[in-house]
This record gives sequence, C-alpha cells and structure tokens, in this order.
Amino acid sequence: MMSRSFLSIFALSLLYTPIALSQVQPPQPKTTVIRFYSPVTEQSVSQLLTAVDQKLKTGTQRFVLLISSPGGSVFAGLSAYAYLKGIPAEIITHNFGEVDSIATVIYCAGSKRYSVPQGRFLMHGVAINFAPNIPFDEGAINEQLKLMQQQVNSIASVIAETVKKPAADVQNLISQHTVYSATEAQQFGLVQDIRSKLYEEGADVISIGELRLPGRDTQVATALPKETTYTTNINRVFTILPDFSTQIPEFSTEHFEFFTRPLNQLYPKLDP
Repeated sequence: MMSRSFLSIFALSLLYTPIALSQVQPPQPKTTVIRFYSPVTEQSVSQLLTAVDQKLKTGTQRFVLLISSPGGSVFAGLSAYAYLKGIPAEIITHNFGEVDSIATVIYCAGSKRYSVPQGRFLMHGVAINFAPNIPFDEGAINEQLKLMQQQVNSIASVIAETVKKPAADVQNLISQHTVYSATEAQQFGLVQDIRSKLYEEGADVISIGELRLPGRDTQVATALPKETTYTTNINRVFTILPDFSTQIPEFSTEHFEFFTRPLNQLYPKLDP
C-alpha cells in the first residue's frame, strides 16, 4: 500500500511541476507573409485576394501583409479591406515603406498593425479625371460628386473605426492631406507598434505587384507605346510621348518624385 501511494504522489508531482508545464507549448498558427509592393489596382488586389484564397485552402491561419503602396483605386482598396476583414484568419499588417491614400484602408484590415521606424502614411481626398472632349451634363457631374463624397465617407469610416476616433475628425484630416510618420501614426492609433523585423527566417513569402526592374517604381517604364497615359495615386494624368520630352504638369514634388524617379534615371529629359 505504501509503495502504491508513493508512486501516485510522485506521478502527480511530475504533472504539476513548473518544468513540465513550461514544456507544453501551444501550436503556432500556420503563417503566410504577403509582400504587397504595388499601386492599388483591380489587378493587384485580385492577385492579393487570389493568393489569400489559395493559402486558406492549404491551412494558413495567419497572414502577415507587408505593405508599401502609393494608393490607387478606391473601389479596389475598399474591396480588399472588406474581404480581408471577413476571412477566417488573423491579419497582421506591416508598413515597410509608404502607405498612402487608399492603401491606408487596406492597412486598417490588420487586427495587429505595425510599421518600420521610417514608415510614412498619407491620407487625402478623392479626385476624378474627366476625359478630354467628352461632354458631361449637370446630372452626370452631380452623380460623380456624390460618388466621390461617398468614397470619402467610406474611407473616413474605416480609419475612424480602426483608430477609435470620430469620423468627422478623420474627414478633417483627409481634407488637409495629412502625412504621418510612424511615430505620429502610432500616437494617432493607426500603428500599434514600431518594428524593424518583418518576418522570421524561413517564412513562406509571396510577392504581389513587383516588376523586378531597376528603380523604385518602374511600372510606367515597362512598355511604352507610342503614347502612354498614366494615372497617379492622386488621380492626375501625365502623358509620355516617344521623345520623352513632355512636361508633366500640376504635380506636388512628393507624388511626382515617387512615380518619376526611375524614369528620370532612364530618360533624363523627364527631369522636372
């Protein structure tokens, strides 16, 4: 009887010792890292969501979305946000460069939101281009104005919900074309932590939108036809003619620099 009692007590002591408990670690969720280095377009968002769908089927439970983007399509950005918020997986977003315009909305899809120390965020309003020599009556213009106002409201609503501030305050920041550093964005509530490390060694990494050409953003220079029209993240248009001598009007230095740096390297006549 003494021997059995001793063995029972010894077995129980092993079960409840701190050493035994510390050795039991919960399994880590299967994680996929997606590097989104691209303007926000219907094509790039389609690639992003397709990659997410494919990884969900293989059992991924956590996505780390690394973002550096000048923004782009409001429609595509809002769609990406809603989709990422609704899937059965944890989303972590990490600004590894610049998150501008509608890309900020995609960034808000993260339940955890990080930024590198040098990260930057830009919030601004919505613009629209009217094609030349195409007439618009009063009804069509009013329709476009209502659409733009609704898009701004949707953007402000997403950001306000994320940072837990009134939507009216966020709309005011949008109208002022607000630029935040990583530290300022953290104080605002957009960034939760500032981290230089993006992912662990050996991580499963997918790239979206990278063109693998020299320069910071080489999308314009990939294939130039006789005349190319390109819309920037602030919805202003410039045209590149065959001799690359066209002036590029009405640009702020900040946005001009992002899109033309590689072209300045390739074609010096484009220098502003």
